[in-house]
Amino acid sequence: MKNALLLPVVFCMYFILWTLALSFLTTLASAEVLSSLLAGSYRPFIQTLYFSVLRSTPFTVLFSLASIHFYLIRHRTRLYLALPILAMLSALSVLVLVPLSWRLHSSASEREVSVKNAIAGELQRLQESGYIRRDSDGVQTLWYFRSPDGMQAYPVVTVDPGNRWPLLGMTVYPRGLYDIDTNALWAGNSRIADNAGGADPYIASLADSMGLLNAFNRAVEPLLSGLRSAAARGASFYYLEAAGLYAALLSLVFLTRSTGWKLLNLLLILGAFALLFLLYPLVSGGEYWNFLASLKPIRGREYIIVPATYGAFAIILSLTAGLPQAARARRSKAAGALA
Repeated sequence: MKNALLLPVVFCMYFILWTLALSFLTTLASAEVLSSLLAGSYRPFIQTLYFSVLRSTPFTVLFSLASIHFYLIRHRTRLYLALPILAMLSALSVLVLVPLSWRLHSSASEREVSVKNAIAGELQRLQESGYIRRDSDGVQTLWYFRSPDGMQAYPVVTVDPGNRWPLLGMTVYPRGLYDIDTNALWAGNSRIADNAGGADPYIASLADSMGLLNAFNRAVEPLLSGLRSAAARGASFYYLEAAGLYAALLSLVFLTRSTGWKLLNLLLILGAFALLFLLYPLVSGGEYWNFLASLKPIRGREYIIVPATYGAFAIILSLTAGLPQAARARRSKAAGALA
């Protein structure tokens, strides 16, 4: 019973962990924000992090509830105690956490646009100084010291990498001017470098290295957008769709004891949780949706297709994972009685 009572605490810990982790990663995956941060401008990063927290809350709630099942695998808990607590946590998520994050994000939308514009404005200057980098056409290597306003460079050193004698191919310009319109660095009438401003290519390459995170966001976005679209149609549509989804999520609890191998149970939970997101694009449109929508009992009630599908998923998973578990419990009890 003690382990079951700890489930709300475990949920809060997972929620804080996943919210901070996902928000930090999605914020740092932006080359513009990362460039601004490395340039010493911390306020835009903190503001963007706040918006990321609000955007990621609907998913981190789901992920936190799924993570509780890992806790249940490691700590023996009676399911008849765990299920009501998980249901209350799900209700808290559907009724409070997710709508609150949407409301706060909507109220901060104008401020988010202004922050993005401010970051874009800060990037309208030379890239960071003190680095040796190739020009965009790869012809010369550049080094310069940038002025505080980011519009001048002094001195500017260029080296032609094609010259066998580097000193002979070196040119030193006492002063260079950055032109916002052409995004080039000039010394008088000489165009020293193209694409000299904006996000640094090295920083952009760091952001591109988080491509897996972007792919992950694309995978979960359809389901989360579907929930928000249902909420935009009305509270009843949102509660209906959320009920089907969270029922499917709650059914994962039966996988915590589905086999005698904890690692296998963990893999089954991960697979079933991923299936919740992969299933949504298939059931919210396409041939499956068109077929069910054409049926006479459903015609005009197409909004029930998605929640009904997730409800069926919950029932099937509960039966296939729960019934063998109950059978094993009966056999164990019978064997104990005979002994």
